[in-house]
Amino acid sequence: MKNWLYILYIGILVSFVSSCQQSADEEVMLPSNHIRITFTLALDELNSSSRATWSDNEASTGALAGNAYENQIDLKSDNGLQVFIYSADGQTCLSEVVDEDVVRLEENGRTVYQFTGDAEVDSRNISNGRLNCRLMVFANCNDISATPSLDGLYYQFNADAFAKQSTYIPMWGVKECALDMEQGEVSMVDGYIYLLRSMSKVEVKLDSSVADMFDLQNVKVNKYNTQGNVMPNGYKAAKLTEAMDQETVFNPYASSVDSDLAFVKVSADEYYVYLPEYQNIGTSAARMTVTVDGVNYPLEFKVYDDDNNDANDVYFNLVRNHCYQYIITGVRTNENVLLLYQSIPWTDVTNRDLVFGKGDGNAMN
Repeated sequence: MKNWLYILYIGILVSFVSSCQQSADEEVMLPSNHIRITFTLALDELNSSSRATWSDNEASTGALAGNAYENQIDLKSDNGLQVFIYSADGQTCLSEVVDEDVVRLEENGRTVYQFTGDAEVDSRNISNGRLNCRLMVFANCNDISATPSLDGLYYQFNADAFAKQSTYIPMWGVKECALDMEQGEVSMVDGYIYLLRSMSKVEVKLDSSVADMFDLQNVKVNKYNTQGNVMPNGYKAAKLTEAMDQETVFNPYASSVDSDLAFVKVSADEYYVYLPEYQNIGTSAARMTVTVDGVNYPLEFKVYDDDNNDANDVYFNLVRNHCYQYIITGVRTNENVLLLYQSIPWTDVTNRDLVFGKGDGNAMN
């Protein structure tokens, strides 16, 4: 099964201001290795009809809009939004962009955030008045400046905190650019920096056609990782978040526990859970248990073919920024009681439904 990615975007209008105003009539020039940066952050709200994806064209395909929590940056935390200037090869941190102010604005009925910050860079990294670099943005992460290596940047999965949405989803994004460091000049960076969530989401719900017929009472998963890597696989070579391969960003942090984790109940018909990435292999593969009308049904992260048979017993991994959605379309008693379901990619709900099984009860073992 091809997993699709959804991506939260940060629209960036970067303007590097070369002076600070002491009074209405007096300006003091900033040194050439000093840069002031202004970001305009555009976050999808709960009532958004679409969201940005890997390309702007995908935003109009009818994709499910993310909710406010999944698009949230914790601006009240010191580490809620961190911006760093890295070398052009992405290996060396040249400077942190220290924020001065974040202002929430309403723009055409949409909430945006204007971020303003300053950075100092070593003059030896400036060539002919320009700094070739990569801007990296971290949201809802640990203190990046205290991390010796981005390879060691991970987050703890506090299941209760994510269930209560009292902590926010870690995210990361990058953009290669050339900054104009000439004294008194304004450096503009066009386009956007896209943020990639470091977690996955799993949803299980009753189809509206059977919601009055069955009682979805519980959903749980039996294995999950207690930690997750903030950085995706391939980040060292990434020049643009959206240029990264959708299927190779998978970068799980091996910290598995065998313990039932209950999904969050949204309503009588819907449950969900946010999880760190997880690699499903053989006996280590995670699986869900779905309780309908008092009966427990196994539901595996597995690929089934058009004849409702296991496709080479292939499991699929829980990959960052993917949403795995299961729609229960019925329950049938035969020789075995089987759960009928379909899995719909978060990306392309209206025009491409990927069905696991044909709805005749043979999709499950």
